[in-house]
Amino acid sequence: MVFSGIPGWITVWEKNVSAGTIDWTFDCGAAFSYEPIVNPEALSETKYARCGWVAGRIGLADYLHLYEADSRVEYVAKAGLWKLVTPGGIKRLGENREFFEFCREHAAEIKSGEFGIREILSAMRRKVSLARAKAHAEAVNVFASCGGIPKAAREHAEKLLAWSERLREADGIRLGEYVRYLCLADRCGRDLSDEKNLFPPAARFPEILERVEAEADKLDKRLKLRDYRTGMKRARERFGHITGMRAGALSAEIPFSKKELRAEGRAMKNCVGRFGYDSKIARGASLVVFIRRSGEPDADMEIHLGAQPRIAQLYSAGNGKPTEDVEAFSKNILRRVKEAYRKAQRGGATSKNFLTIKH
Repeated sequence: MVFSGIPGWITVWEKNVSAGTIDWTFDCGAAFSYEPIVNPEALSETKYARCGWVAGRIGLADYLHLYEADSRVEYVAKAGLWKLVTPGGIKRLGENREFFEFCREHAAEIKSGEFGIREILSAMRRKVSLARAKAHAEAVNVFASCGGIPKAAREHAEKLLAWSERLREADGIRLGEYVRYLCLADRCGRDLSDEKNLFPPAARFPEILERVEAEADKLDKRLKLRDYRTGMKRARERFGHITGMRAGALSAEIPFSKKELRAEGRAMKNCVGRFGYDSKIARGASLVVFIRRSGEPDADMEIHLGAQPRIAQLYSAGNGKPTEDVEAFSKNILRRVKEAYRKAQRGGATSKNFLTIKH
């Protein structure tokens, strides 16, 4: 077996005299053998010492930690199934017979390195080839970059992506517009198992999108103003303290009205003023943060709220890539949001306490 690492370096398991601990050290050009740390009778000079280093596989230290936990990793590695040489991969092979049989049947494809556990599990679940599962995952990722598509439509992700290309070529319809249509159609109760709803013709697309937007607007108006305000008030109580966070020239602001979101969308040339972000805030589904530089708009961030808050979107003007200091600042903001979650949980509240506004 070969291991990846820093070319020309040898790793040694030895005692750190000053600290009094045993740990991995690296010695350039040395010819030390690897001292046995697990299964001494197997980890001998001839088996592991002076291994060649090949980039793109797995680090020796990582491999030995896996070997210590489960020696079966050796057989998987020797078979060349490096994508399965992970704690999760080894555990599934030992506990899930279907997974084991699938991997054995498709060992040659998995050995190629093009397919990981995600594709394997998708292929098993959907009863399709690994290549098809990979294409599906890639299509889902493309849609995720535009905010994601409804769960009911994800099974058709490859076809939807191909159709979006046809829409673009036929009438210049952008991917984001198609995603918006799918999300609004789902929100309005359209049956997304019906191909007529999934694949609208390019010639009629603007008309169909306008009709669905009108339906969605009617649904929005049905939301009780009292409930909407209550949701916004709850969001302000939980996250209003983030407004005023600073890091050098950067500062954070939290919008709690549709008017603020629309003004930001116009200034930043993005969709934060549309797509119902105010409703997401009121429902407790998302939190939007405006990041300012010296008081001027610099970037917008959406944090998905749930069991574990996470950054869903972070873009500068025109959906461009933010600067490094903005990315670092956004992580600090996320930490503050998580702290607010922990504080609420200690007080007996959970994310379920957010007001849920039904559409």
